[in-house]
Amino acid sequence: MAINDLSPGLARRIAVEFAKRLVSPAAQAENRPPAVVVGSDGRLATAAIIAAIVEGIRWTGGEAIDIGPASVPCTARTIQHLAAGGGVFVGNSGGAPHTVGLKFWTQAEPLSRGGLLDDIAASLQNQPAEATIDRPTRAFGPLRRFAAADIYLSDLRPAYHALRPLRFVLDCAAKPVVAYLEDLMRNVACQIIPAETAECVRHTPCAAGNGTRSVPDTLSLGEQVAAAQAHFGMWIGDDGEDCQVVDERGQAVEAERLAGLIAESLASPVLPGEELRQQTFLRMRESRATLAVDRTGRLWYAADHPPWPDALQTLTLLLVLLSHNDRALSAVLNLL
Repeated sequence: MAINDLSPGLARRIAVEFAKRLVSPAAQAENRPPAVVVGSDGRLATAAIIAAIVEGIRWTGGEAIDIGPASVPCTARTIQHLAAGGGVFVGNSGGAPHTVGLKFWTQAEPLSRGGLLDDIAASLQNQPAEATIDRPTRAFGPLRRFAAADIYLSDLRPAYHALRPLRFVLDCAAKPVVAYLEDLMRNVACQIIPAETAECVRHTPCAAGNGTRSVPDTLSLGEQVAAAQAHFGMWIGDDGEDCQVVDERGQAVEAERLAGLIAESLASPVLPGEELRQQTFLRMRESRATLAVDRTGRLWYAADHPPWPDALQTLTLLLVLLSHNDRALSAVLNLL
C-alpha cells in the first residue's frame, strides 16, 4: 500500500492486534508476554510507521526488540536466535518507491494471507479507529536494541576465504544488503561492480494479483555484465529475499536451473515450493528439505535453521561454486 495509506495510527493498531495473538512457550514459562523483533529496510519514510509498531507492541506489555535497518533474512535469523514470539518487518517488498509493506512471523514461521492475518484484518475492520482496544496488561513493555547483523553474517562469513577474484555486477537498492556484502568481502579479492539500477529494474503485477513487485530488466543488467566483462550479474530485491542471476554472456539464468546447480554442490534435492511464503515454509519443514525454489523464483534454505529465502545466501554459494575452478558460469551450468 502507499505510505500515506498506512498511517502511524493504523500501524499501531495492527501491532497491538498482532502482539496480543502471539504465543511463545519460552515467554509462557517465564510468565511474561512474548518478545517481538522489529526490523526495517532503513528508509526514512517509514520511520514513523516503525515507531508506531514498536509502541503498539509495548502497549500490550510485550518486549519490542528493535534491530534497525536489516534484510528480511536477517530479521528471520534474529527471531530464531532470540527465540522471539514473532517479528514484524517494515519494508518495500513490492519495489515501488513510495509503497510500504509489512511482513509478519509467529515464532520462526512467516505468515501469509489467511489464518492469523485475516483474523487481524477482520478485527480492525469491525472496530472503529477511535475505539479503545482491550489492554492485556497494565505494564508497558520494554524496548531493547539488538545488533542483528553480527548473528546473521556469522553464518555466511566462513565462505568468504580462498575465493577467485571474481567480478560481478550487483543491482541492489537495499542498503542493508549492500552493507552486509561489503562487510563479507572485505578480506577477499572479489569485486562488486554497482549496476545502474534505474535502468535495471521494472515493475510487474504480482502473480497473486495483489499489487506489483520489482523484477530485474535482465536485458539491461546483462548488457552491463557484458560491457564490464564480469563473471556474472545479480539483481537482489529490496527486502533481500528475491534475486535474479545473469551469466557472463548477459543471459538470464532461470531460478530452477540455478537451484539445480546449488543443489548439486549441497548434495541436496530441490523441493518445489509454493507461491506464498508460509506455504513454502510449512512444506519444507514437514519434508525436512534444506533447499527449495518457490513459484515466484525465490530460493529457500534450511541448513541448521528454519526455512527462509535468502538472496545473499544464493550469492555466497555462487561465489564459492565459481571458485572451484576457472570455468565460466554458463559452462558450469551446461555441465548439469
